[in-house]
Amino acid sequence: MAAVLDPSFKFYWIRDLRLSVPMETRLKQSIIQLIIDEMNNDSTTTTTELHEINFSST
Repeated sequence: MAAVLDPSFKFYWIRDLRLSVPMETRLKQSIIQLIIDEMNNDSTTTTTELHEINFSST
């Protein structure tokens, strides 16, 4: 995630792969989408856990 969130890292390491521009773009988009998907999964899990806690305490 540091490659996306930290401006000092960015995606500079991808240059070392020497991909074509379209492949590099696709890789960046895939990485970003994986992070978004993971955040959504974590968010869903947290929400589900909160509901379970609320139901068990009533």
